[in-house]
Amino acid sequence: MDTTSMELRTGTSTVVINANFPSRQHFLSKSETIPLLFIFNSDSTNANFLVYTSALSREARNQGYCQPDADSHSPNNTPTTMLDAFSRKAVSADSSGAFIGGGELASLKSFIADGNKRLDAVNAISGNAACIVSDAVAGICCENTGLTAPNGGVYTNRKMAACLRDGEIVLRYVSYALLAGDASVLQDRCLNGLRETYAALGVPTGSAARAVAIMKAASSALITNTNSQAKKAAVTQGDCASLSAEAGSYFDQVISAIS
Repeated sequence: MDTTSMELRTGTSTVVINANFPSRQHFLSKSETIPLLFIFNSDSTNANFLVYTSALSREARNQGYCQPDADSHSPNNTPTTMLDAFSRKAVSADSSGAFIGGGELASLKSFIADGNKRLDAVNAISGNAACIVSDAVAGICCENTGLTAPNGGVYTNRKMAACLRDGEIVLRYVSYALLAGDASVLQDRCLNGLRETYAALGVPTGSAARAVAIMKAASSALITNTNSQAKKAAVTQGDCASLSAEAGSYFDQVISAIS
């Protein structure tokens, strides 16, 4: 391991090592040094670890909050905890040493049966993403005119662009979670550390949460096809209330993460 510096700090349950690696050899094409953070479980026989590249985090701090594709969670770009409805059942059964059956299989059968409706729901969100996000940001600006005043949360074009981009990232990961039927991709790739980053950037979290709530309402209307007639789409027939509620739960997780 080509290490240029290392700092070891011990605690009751973790060992934290800050190390610098030449990114030209290990991660990026640029010849700069990227500090990494390794967090090891104190049980050396089962030393699980997470890896975060702070160079990408630094870029995120300069530009907004979410790492757009957050591939920094592992050095080989392998996701750490991304599951779907099927793998979630397998992991749960494995943790208890049980077979998958009964209620679990019934739940998966329902997931499959609603597959076309789920795809329509994701398509409805993806196809109207620009409108959903811009309406949400416009909504919070109308409700709180101080946001666009000097020193306001979205004052200057740069802050407005960052706000729109952040909203798009949130909506994108909500659509991923809805497609997978599991929130792990949202939690791992978007919400992990979000509150702390927003606090460091001085982002008005109340307004951000309100924007997410507006996106939630708009997405629900699109999923259930109860939005304005001009935006109605041809979708698979059937009750989409459960899908709307599921999508709403993902938006609620975002609101909880930044509130």
